[in-house]
Amino acid sequence: MNAQELSNLRQIEDLNQRGGRTLSITDMIRAGTLSAQMAAYMFRAVARGASVLTAAVPGGAGKSTLLANLLNFLPPGTRIITTPDGAAIRANLKKPPGGSPCFLVHEIGGGPYYAYIWERDVADFFRLAGSGRRIAACVHAETLKGLRGILLSPHLGVQENDFRNLDLIAFMSVCGEGARVIRRVSSVCDSRARETPAGGRPQAHETVFQWDRAQDAFSGLHDSERKSLSPYLDFIAELVSSDISLFEDVRERALAFYARFEPPQ
Repeated sequence: MNAQELSNLRQIEDLNQRGGRTLSITDMIRAGTLSAQMAAYMFRAVARGASVLTAAVPGGAGKSTLLANLLNFLPPGTRIITTPDGAAIRANLKKPPGGSPCFLVHEIGGGPYYAYIWERDVADFFRLAGSGRRIAACVHAETLKGLRGILLSPHLGVQENDFRNLDLIAFMSVCGEGARVIRRVSSVCDSRARETPAGGRPQAHETVFQWDRAQDAFSGLHDSERKSLSPYLDFIAELVSSDISLFEDVRERALAFYARFEPPQ
């Protein structure tokens, strides 16, 4: 890997606050945390330039791990820029967009922790999205309605259009006790699920995947989606059928994927 790739991996690893190795997307699929179809869909969204947010109410649900894996799907040459505070965010807002960077905060929430942001810094962070730039973060929320209530509140002040520039939102749930704890991606919402008219506003988010708690099963894709998703489905299938588990090895495979397939924007 080149210097940029190694720098990105270090910043992704900083999301891991619980020690041990960062679980890879193959670990998560094998554990039943999400389906291969969900992983492929989110890979395609990231490949096409999506800004992403992972959300859950309880700590330990896996939102940081999922975010790390979505960042592991970034196109080659994308620079991850961790913005630890409001000053760093506003400094980047003053720079002209360019280079398709991904701006990362570890969590949208209060607390004296590295790369946690709150209050006016959150609205400024969302202003970074769009114009060739993307953002990525975690937050404590369990539904789209609840998330909107937090972010668009007067306290944080995120604007509607800036919120809609957040393309992909993945909510997570955790239930059970002890060795029987299960973690699941409970829903995936996408603002790009419907085409935006030329020059029009971004669309409202649409739920594209849902977890059925009673059946412990995920909703599937419509047949119309499968054709455009097939390269990503094949990639995920190859990963899961291999013996690859290490986060870094998945990144190497993702880079090889991009070398042979250029995703349409």
